[in-house]
Amino acid sequence: MPSVWNVVNNKQNRIYKIDMVILYYILVI
Repeated sequence: MPSVWNVVNNKQNRIYKIDMVILYYILVI
């Protein structure tokens, strides 16, 4: 179970990072 939780956490982390990058680009433009 912990490993599955870890995978879910990793995916959420990636999505969060992508969101930050998109936000950054929007702010720059």
